[in-house]
Amino acid sequence: MHDLSFSKSYNYMLKRVIYSNEETQSWFYEAFDDTDKRTVGIKKVRVYAKDLVRAQAEAVVIHTLSNVTTQVPALYNTYYDRANEWFYLFMQYIEGGVTLRKHIESSPPLSACVDIMIQVCDVLQQLHKKRLQHRDLKPENLLMRNNQVYIIDFNISTSVPFKGEGTDYYRAPEQTEGMRHIGLNAIDIFSLGVILYEFVTGRPPVRGEDYSFRRGLDEWKFFTPPIEKRPELTPELNDVIMNCLKLNPKQRYKDIWQLKQALIQAKRGMR
Repeated sequence: MHDLSFSKSYNYMLKRVIYSNEETQSWFYEAFDDTDKRTVGIKKVRVYAKDLVRAQAEAVVIHTLSNVTTQVPALYNTYYDRANEWFYLFMQYIEGGVTLRKHIESSPPLSACVDIMIQVCDVLQQLHKKRLQHRDLKPENLLMRNNQVYIIDFNISTSVPFKGEGTDYYRAPEQTEGMRHIGLNAIDIFSLGVILYEFVTGRPPVRGEDYSFRRGLDEWKFFTPPIEKRPELTPELNDVIMNCLKLNPKQRYKDIWQLKQALIQAKRGMR
């Protein structure tokens, strides 16, 4: 594997904008690398000079993940625009993949939902072992190709969560409320709970309608369990989802491995 470059010159032709997010100051493009003659993904993210060393260190860790899993796009190189404080990550572009959003819209069997999420846990476990979290898990950041899950678009800029990261509906409460309980891996576990909730009910839980938060409490004021929306859901899978969605990060599954084991056990109870 080649070392990760932070300065090598390349020529890229932008093909299209995959997404843009002014709130998180990040953009993702499909582009053509005219130097190496391949299609790549380019992520552009705001990284202030004081955070550059940390961002580069995280990029190196993501780069090494290609040694342990093929389900994370390979990171080829990076570039830092010091004048404007933009950090660019140039990575493998997964062509032909279908986002998990499409699978959710097709209303797959519950067992298929669980199988997919077990795969996601396997990949995240490798990430968490490296002391990295995704911090923006959502159906659009999970790709399926040939029955294999790919996790894309890592949130890179700081190794600790900060207010405003993530995406509405999927971000953990500690990413928005400035809570005193800050969990790192617990952020990804919460997001997986939201995705599971959406998988089995057809939509993510909505604040004010499906749940309510009161500052100073360690529990939700109320939270509508998914089994109330889909009665055929097994109690075991309902419990898995609700454990992921605990308000206090310390009350969720302690790690991805524990969540994976709970999913495996829940699947055994399905017909």
